[in-house]
Amino acid sequence: MARRKDDDDLWKFFLGLGGIVVGTILLSYAQSGRRGDNATMLPDELERHIDDGVAALDAEYGKGWVDEGLNAVAATLRRVLPSQLVLLADAFYWAETEFMYAGKAGFAKKRRVMHEAARLGLVRQP
Repeated sequence: MARRKDDDDLWKFFLGLGGIVVGTILLSYAQSGRRGDNATMLPDELERHIDDGVAALDAEYGKGWVDEGLNAVAATLRRVLPSQLVLLADAFYWAETEFMYAGKAGFAKKRRVMHEAARLGLVRQP
């Protein structure tokens, strides 16, 4: 019987981990990837599928309602996700928007994300 409890705990762990990953993806999209803008933490192929879903919702309910819904989802995810993941998503978003306007990319952007993550206490500085 002990094995049954261990299996249940393992499934709970993986379901919780999956929920955290999906929540982080949705938060990243709600922050920076709406309607064709490039989300910072999402692969383009996955973002394209989410954009298609949002476009269908826009056609059905209108952009104003969909924006309100995405704002509500983002606010809820900020409350329920671990704070370190929310801060990491913020660090990616800040670096992406800062370098988008400055016209920089590549290593400088990665270095800025690591700096923001270290400033927020998510990683140790090298």
